[in-house]
Amino acid sequence: MSEAYLFVYGSLRRACAAPSHALIAEHCAFVATAHLNAQLFEIDGYPGAVASDDPRDRVTGELYRIHDEARLFATLDDYEECSARFVQPHEYRRAKRPVTAEDGRLLDAWTYLYNRPTAASRRIVSGDYLDPGPRP
Repeated sequence: MSEAYLFVYGSLRRACAAPSHALIAEHCAFVATAHLNAQLFEIDGYPGAVASDDPRDRVTGELYRIHDEARLFATLDDYEECSARFVQPHEYRRAKRPVTAEDGRLLDAWTYLYNRPTAASRRIVSGDYLDPGPRP
């Protein structure tokens, strides 16, 4: 059986020290800092990544090895409000995307992508929610 990975880029990162990170710590093991080809936006005080094919669009985050996918996603999909109990269309959708670990490895990882229009949202050009640059 192949290993499953999770890429997080916002409040689930270790440095955010949010209570929600406890879920990641319980069900996953940190692997490396990594990058996802995407654009990052500020969405009402939290980030949203939108997949991109442009290699210059990079979102910085953390890559984790998942110990138990079923247990992790049963709770995490609820946290991200994209489980079956939430009305569609969901604000986020879980998708498997290629991410590049800091050592250059390319791995497929689950991540949560923003699933709504971003025209009214501020882009975080740095691609790093922990270092978003100047705010308007």
